[in-house]
Amino acid sequence: MIAEACQGLEGTAPQTILEETRRNLYDGISLDELALAPILAARTLVETEPNYTFVSARLLLDKLRREALSYVSGRAEQATQADMATRYAEYFPDYLGKGIAAELIDPELQRLTSSASPPPSSRSGIRNSSIWGCRRSMTAISCTSNAMCLSCRRRFSCALPWG
Repeated sequence: MIAEACQGLEGTAPQTILEETRRNLYDGISLDELALAPILAARTLVETEPNYTFVSARLLLDKLRREALSYVSGRAEQATQADMATRYAEYFPDYLGKGIAAELIDPELQRLTSSASPPPSSRSGIRNSSIWGCRRSMTAISCTSNAMCLSCRRRFSCALPWG
């Protein structure tokens, strides 16, 4: 994971993060603290190389992705960013089902995503966006022409970027 987080970032080295991580470990460290250790180690290296900011962010995303996948599947799971390109289509309906069952997501979203036909280069999904007219910076579920704010449930006609 650390090597992937450093990939393509000039001036960063996985070995440096590992060494810094080892310096900060101690007997009795919890699993949560152990998962945070490389993120914090990369963050301390930002002063020496600004690109460690991106490494730290990537490591945090890995941790969050691991937590989300594990929660939705009910067992420990892990996937890299590259893996998610193929796993997202499988994960997203399970995510919606879990959110609907917990009454945190409007069931209407499942209907919208099952009937949406996104561009061939992408799949339906959640995008973070600021849409003019909504009271909040929002997370929206979108297809090619419709979006729904998950905060205030307003519907919008828009074209959120699919990149």
